[in-house]
Amino acid sequence: RDAQESRGLGDVYKRQMYHTGEFHYKLGNIGCQGDYQGGGFTGGYQLGLNSNLSLDFHAGVGYTYADYDEYTLINKVRVRKDCKTKKYWGINQLGITLIWKLLK
Repeated sequence: RDAQESRGLGDVYKRQMYHTGEFHYKLGNIGCQGDYQGGGFTGGYQLGLNSNLSLDFHAGVGYTYADYDEYTLINKVRVRKDCKTKKYWGINQLGITLIWKLLK
């Protein structure tokens, strides 16, 4: 399609994805810290707002594996309670992204 036809109508896409990273969160005196990785399939819709901006709506399904430590705070010191592994199948990505095209 040329730029005139696709402007404002948007484009649908399907792709494979891979994700990896680290996490650390604390709720009160209990927290978790670890690594995750996984993959799956993602699909979405890009809606053009003007020649430089567009919105991307996307969702992904697949597998995520996490290896993490649970800890508790005792006198402001992290004390490890347990080492855990979690395996998850399902929705592992949802998002809305604003895309700004700097170069054409």
